[in-house]
Amino acid sequence: MKNSTGMDEHLKVLFKTFRSAYLVSFSDDSIVPIALNDDVASFVFPDYDQSRDYRERGLLYSKKFIAAVDRDDFMDNMALQNIKKNLLSGAGFSYRFQSINLRNKIEDLEATAQLYDENSFVLAFRPVKRRVDNIEASVFRVIYETLGGGIFSIDLTSDGKVARCLWSAAFRKLLGYSNEEEFSNEVRTFLHCIYIEDRLPFIRELKSSFKKRNSVVDFKFRAFMKNGSVRWFRIAGTTTFSAEGKPEHFFASMVNIELEVVDKGEIARIHDEQAKDFSILGSISAVYNSMHLVDLEDDFVIEYSSNEYIRRFVKYNDNASVQMKEVMCHTIAEDSLPGVLEFTDLKTLPRRMRGKNYISHDMVSKHSGWLRAAFILVEKNAAGEPVKVLFTTQKIQEEKEKERALILQSNTDELTRFLNRHAFVEDAEEYNEYLRNKMGLAVIMMDLNGLKQVNDTYGHEDGDKYIKAAADCMKDSFGSYGHLYRIGGDEFCAVIFSPNDFFDDIKKDFEERLFEKKIEKGIKVTVSCGYVRQSEYPEFMFNQLLQVADERMYKAKADYYSKSGTDRRGLQDAFDVLRDSYISIYKINMTDDTYSVISKTSEDSEISGSHEGFFRKFDRCVEVGDVHPDDAEEYLARTKPDYLKSYFKSKNTIYCHYYRRKINGSYKRAMMEIVPAKEYSQDNQVCFLFVKDIE
Repeated sequence: MKNSTGMDEHLKVLFKTFRSAYLVSFSDDSIVPIALNDDVASFVFPDYDQSRDYRERGLLYSKKFIAAVDRDDFMDNMALQNIKKNLLSGAGFSYRFQSINLRNKIEDLEATAQLYDENSFVLAFRPVKRRVDNIEASVFRVIYETLGGGIFSIDLTSDGKVARCLWSAAFRKLLGYSNEEEFSNEVRTFLHCIYIEDRLPFIRELKSSFKKRNSVVDFKFRAFMKNGSVRWFRIAGTTTFSAEGKPEHFFASMVNIELEVVDKGEIARIHDEQAKDFSILGSISAVYNSMHLVDLEDDFVIEYSSNEYIRRFVKYNDNASVQMKEVMCHTIAEDSLPGVLEFTDLKTLPRRMRGKNYISHDMVSKHSGWLRAAFILVEKNAAGEPVKVLFTTQKIQEEKEKERALILQSNTDELTRFLNRHAFVEDAEEYNEYLRNKMGLAVIMMDLNGLKQVNDTYGHEDGDKYIKAAADCMKDSFGSYGHLYRIGGDEFCAVIFSPNDFFDDIKKDFEERLFEKKIEKGIKVTVSCGYVRQSEYPEFMFNQLLQVADERMYKAKADYYSKSGTDRRGLQDAFDVLRDSYISIYKINMTDDTYSVISKTSEDSEISGSHEGFFRKFDRCVEVGDVHPDDAEEYLARTKPDYLKSYFKSKNTIYCHYYRRKINGSYKRAMMEIVPAKEYSQDNQVCFLFVKDIE
């Protein structure tokens, strides 16, 4: 494209009266500045007199200086094909819009275009003042009828949305307000004053006027004054349209007509009803962070209560669906947003709420933390679908923190404060994802050596100290690199993320801490460990690595006991021999009369049968003749719960009773021993019962 240097100098001088001017080519879609007389134009074209791509410059300008809600409209009207079509048809081109300057102030601009030659045109921008000289005669008639009222105007976008409002001082005064700080130039400011029952009909009237030429709005309604009282008003006005048939401005006047409409008794009744309604509504709205009425039929939102953070993103001239999405996108945390947008989709809401009075969804706000959003049914149609709903948000941060604490408690081992087995199982799939992404994961299985001996020799209190001391070493060495779990009484697991060249240092640190660790009474803390790194088995999933670490841990444990000279199998072997010398062994709880079988041979027919209380079985042995008749009376007396409880309360030693029992049709001497368990107490009367033949 030729640059602007060839343009007549007198044209360049003329363009200095514009905010900016450009030469645009149809052939290569390029644009070059002719005059840049403001900061905005200089920002978009930092290199004066250099050719740029028309659409690319337009996008830059719209993103920086056009409100988000108006960007699509701006780009459609300013599209090169649209301007070309108008110019070649002889209609000319003119487009008015609102721009935000570098001082963040809104101003009205007009874009005009004229053909320069067969391949290019001149595009110029200039500020425009609001004019009312094209208002139809009907407007003057309507305004004349409402003389004594307050004038206001609403600037409209080409698709009939509200761009800006201007309330006159007389208009504000009618409602009891004195300045813009008290009553801002926003649609919502006025809508909130209108009596609830009149609000939607007024909005319908207004929207209808934005769509029809020569239509006159003449509407009577009730509104709240600044002091809280209610008055009747009348608004009369009309919308002006551009030559292309696009709405531009709505001009109107409002007048107080209270004495024309109702008498004082009616006014008092309305005031009382309204005060009662708003007292109830105020009580309800106080519970919520925000509360809005959504009209699904007219696609409109009315605010009952809200906060300034939310209001920053609300454009009340948009329909309800657009407003809802806009507010959610600005206020909800990114992780919560997909679910929230699905929940607040007003197009699917009627189907989702069919037959329901209430639905809710929990979400995280960028500003307020956890919130609970809810739709509450207000009115439904014949099909049972909602047509009006309340949309509320309620702060539930405290509730979520309590919930999180409960979850943490359910996933945490009380003694060590490590994660427990439940959390370990839940986290397994997440570790598989880390392994798939090659994040350098390592698994360490650990088992405390000699914990049972500490418990048996010194008691469970010292056993807990032993566990806690080992856990402290694990936390100090591994805690900064991943997660620690207590997955059994003496079993632990660490899942850490560490580069291979640093892993040996972590392992060495843990072993050094253990080497010096002792608890009271000089008890040394030892732990058998099995280590495995992802680099050893790159294709393994978490459970496979866990199995390798477990096998290595058990080998380390066997080596420890072999070196320490402790025969871990000896106690089990001794118990097996002792167990085989008895025909039956039971664990019984005298507190609730329950039992479990530990060992029972086929020769034991004495205590068998249905699932009944354990002490009833002693009676049955006598009833079926398993106990010799001469021994039966003493047998029954010595096996009563009260007798045994009294015995252990006073002696707390082994109880032994000899009697004759039937074996293969004849009676032989037998011995019954009842031994209180270590955990035996008056509240937990657990014992072991042994039966042995002694002939």
